[in-house]
Amino acid sequence: MANEWYYTQDNVKNGPCSPQELKELAAGGIILPMDIISKEGSTNGSLAKNVGGLFPASANLDTAAEPGDLVQEPLDELVASEETEQEEVKEPEVVAAVPKPTWQPPPPKKGRALAVKRAIIMGQDGTTVNYRKKCVKCSYEDQGRQRMTIRNGMMRTNFYCPKCRKSKPVEIQGIST
Repeated sequence: MANEWYYTQDNVKNGPCSPQELKELAAGGIILPMDIISKEGSTNGSLAKNVGGLFPASANLDTAAEPGDLVQEPLDELVASEETEQEEVKEPEVVAAVPKPTWQPPPPKKGRALAVKRAIIMGQDGTTVNYRKKCVKCSYEDQGRQRMTIRNGMMRTNFYCPKCRKSKPVEIQGIST
Protein backbone atom coordinates (compact mmCIF):
# COMPACT_ATOMS: atom_id res chain seq x y z
CA MET A 1 0.00 0.00 0.00
CA ALA A 2 1.37 3.39 -0.99
CA ASN A 3 -0.46 5.36 1.70
CA GLU A 4 0.86 3.72 4.88
CA TRP A 5 2.19 5.87 7.70
CA TYR A 6 4.19 5.20 10.85
CA TYR A 7 4.57 7.12 14.08
CA THR A 8 7.57 6.89 16.39
CA GLN A 9 7.18 7.23 20.17
CA ASP A 10 10.02 6.72 22.64
CA ASN A 11 12.22 5.48 19.77
CA VAL A 12 9.68 2.72 18.93
CA LYS A 13 8.15 2.72 15.42
CA ASN A 14 4.40 1.98 15.38
CA GLY A 15 2.15 1.38 12.40
CA PRO A 16 1.27 1.09 9.58
CA CYS A 17 -1.68 3.47 9.68
CA SER A 18 -3.81 5.25 7.12
CA PRO A 19 -4.03 9.08 7.26
CA GLN A 20 -7.52 8.74 8.79
CA GLU A 21 -6.19 6.43 11.51
CA LEU A 22 -3.37 8.91 12.26
CA LYS A 23 -5.97 11.68 12.72
CA GLU A 24 -8.01 9.45 15.05
CA LEU A 25 -4.90 8.55 17.10
CA ALA A 26 -3.96 12.24 17.36
CA ALA A 27 -7.49 13.20 18.40
CA GLY A 28 -7.47 10.42 21.02
CA GLY A 29 -4.18 11.64 22.51
CA ILE A 30 -2.17 8.58 21.43
CA ILE A 31 -0.02 10.58 19.01
CA LEU A 32 1.50 13.65 20.64
CA PRO A 33 2.84 16.78 18.89
CA MET A 34 6.47 15.77 19.58
CA ASP A 35 6.15 12.28 18.00
CA ILE A 36 7.75 11.54 14.61
CA ILE A 37 5.48 10.82 11.62
CA SER A 38 6.96 9.08 8.55
CA LYS A 39 5.79 7.34 5.39
CA GLU A 40 6.56 3.70 4.63
CA GLY A 41 9.96 3.38 2.98
CA SER A 42 10.98 6.90 3.97
CA THR A 43 14.12 7.54 5.97
CA ASN A 44 13.05 11.05 7.02
CA GLY A 45 10.21 11.95 9.32
CA SER A 46 8.50 15.08 10.60
CA LEU A 47 7.30 16.14 14.00
CA ALA A 48 3.59 15.49 14.34
CA LYS A 49 2.95 19.14 15.24
CA ASN A 50 4.28 20.14 11.80
CA VAL A 51 1.89 17.87 9.89
CA GLY A 52 -1.13 19.88 8.76
CA GLY A 53 -4.56 18.43 9.42
CA LEU A 54 -3.29 15.88 11.92
CA PHE A 55 -4.42 17.71 15.06
CA PRO A 56 -7.79 19.45 15.34
CA ALA A 57 -7.64 23.25 14.97
CA SER A 58 -8.84 23.67 18.56
CA ALA A 59 -6.02 21.49 19.97
CA ASN A 60 -3.73 23.27 22.36
CA LEU A 61 -0.14 22.67 21.26
CA ASP A 62 1.76 23.61 24.40
CA THR A 63 5.06 22.62 22.81
CA ALA A 64 5.09 25.51 20.32
CA ALA A 65 6.53 28.81 21.44
CA GLU A 66 4.42 30.96 19.12
CA PRO A 67 1.52 29.95 16.85
CA GLY A 68 3.31 31.54 13.88
CA ASP A 69 6.34 29.28 14.40
CA LEU A 70 4.48 26.17 13.20
CA VAL A 71 5.02 25.13 9.60
CA GLN A 72 1.92 23.16 8.68
CA GLU A 73 2.38 20.49 6.01
CA PRO A 74 -0.69 18.49 5.00
CA LEU A 75 -0.27 14.71 4.95
CA ASP A 76 -0.44 14.63 1.12
CA GLU A 77 2.27 17.30 0.75
CA LEU A 78 4.46 15.43 3.24
CA VAL A 79 4.21 12.36 0.98
CA ALA A 80 5.30 14.36 -2.05
CA SER A 81 8.19 16.07 -0.24
CA GLU A 82 9.48 12.75 1.13
CA GLU A 83 9.51 11.17 -2.32
CA THR A 84 11.56 14.04 -3.78
CA GLU A 85 14.04 14.29 -0.89
CA GLN A 86 16.71 11.61 -0.90
CA GLU A 87 19.45 13.63 0.86
CA GLU A 88 20.61 12.07 4.09
CA VAL A 89 19.35 9.56 6.62
CA LYS A 90 18.12 11.21 9.83
CA GLU A 91 17.57 9.40 13.08
CA PRO A 92 14.24 9.97 14.83
CA GLU A 93 14.44 12.79 17.33
CA VAL A 94 14.32 11.44 20.84
CA VAL A 95 12.40 13.72 23.17
CA ALA A 96 12.42 12.84 26.86
CA ALA A 97 9.36 13.90 28.79
CA VAL A 98 10.25 15.70 32.00
CA PRO A 99 7.75 14.78 34.72
CA LYS A 100 6.34 17.66 36.69
CA PRO A 101 7.07 17.39 40.39
CA THR A 102 3.91 16.67 42.32
CA TRP A 103 5.19 17.74 45.71
CA GLN A 104 7.83 20.21 46.75
CA PRO A 105 9.02 20.70 50.30
CA PRO A 106 8.00 24.02 51.79
CA PRO A 107 10.72 26.64 51.98
CA PRO A 108 12.52 26.72 55.33
CA LYS A 109 10.94 29.04 57.86
CA LYS A 110 12.89 32.13 58.72
CA GLY A 111 13.57 32.56 62.38
CA ARG A 112 15.53 34.61 64.88
CA ALA A 113 17.49 33.55 67.93
CA LEU A 114 17.99 35.52 71.13
CA ALA A 115 20.58 34.66 73.76
CA VAL A 116 18.90 34.11 77.15
CA LYS A 117 21.51 32.50 79.44
CA ARG A 118 25.22 31.74 78.99
CA ALA A 119 25.31 32.35 75.21
CA ILE A 120 26.75 35.01 72.90
CA ILE A 121 25.17 35.09 69.43
CA MET A 122 27.88 35.32 66.75
CA GLY A 123 25.59 35.21 63.70
CA GLN A 124 22.40 33.74 62.25
CA ASP A 125 20.95 33.19 58.79
CA GLY A 126 17.28 32.53 59.53
CA THR A 127 17.63 28.75 59.80
CA THR A 128 20.73 28.30 61.98
CA VAL A 129 22.42 30.30 64.72
CA ASN A 130 26.15 30.41 65.53
CA TYR A 131 26.99 31.12 69.16
CA ARG A 132 29.64 30.86 71.86
CA LYS A 133 29.14 29.60 75.37
CA LYS A 134 29.98 31.86 78.32
CA CYS A 135 30.07 31.38 82.07
CA VAL A 136 28.26 34.20 83.90
CA LYS A 137 29.98 33.45 87.21
CA CYS A 138 33.64 33.71 86.18
CA SER A 139 33.20 35.31 82.69
CA TYR A 140 35.04 32.49 80.95
CA GLU A 141 34.17 32.45 77.25
CA ASP A 142 34.51 29.27 75.20
CA GLN A 143 36.59 29.96 72.06
CA GLY A 144 34.84 27.37 69.92
CA ARG A 145 31.75 28.28 67.93
CA GLN A 146 28.63 26.17 68.21
CA ARG A 147 25.85 25.85 65.66
CA MET A 148 22.17 25.06 66.25
CA THR A 149 19.07 24.94 64.07
CA ILE A 150 16.59 27.65 65.03
CA ARG A 151 13.35 26.20 66.35
CA ASN A 152 10.41 28.00 67.86
CA GLY A 153 10.69 28.07 71.66
CA MET A 154 13.52 27.60 74.14
CA MET A 155 16.59 25.71 72.87
CA ARG A 156 18.94 24.30 75.50
CA THR A 157 22.37 22.71 75.60
CA ASN A 158 24.97 22.19 78.33
CA PHE A 159 28.23 24.06 78.95
CA TYR A 160 31.05 22.89 81.23
CA CYS A 161 33.14 25.79 82.56
CA PRO A 162 36.74 24.64 83.09
CA LYS A 163 37.44 27.48 85.54
CA CYS A 164 34.41 26.89 87.81
CA ARG A 165 34.39 23.15 87.07
CA LYS A 166 30.63 23.16 86.86
CA SER A 167 28.15 22.25 84.15
CA LYS A 168 25.52 24.88 83.43
CA PRO A 169 22.67 25.03 80.88
CA VAL A 170 22.89 27.39 77.91
CA GLU A 171 19.51 28.78 76.76
CA ILE A 172 18.69 30.39 73.41
CA GLN A 173 15.17 31.57 72.56
CA GLY A 174 14.05 30.75 69.03
CA ILE A 175 11.36 32.91 67.39
CA SER A 176 9.87 31.95 64.03
CA THR A 177 8.81 34.85 61.83
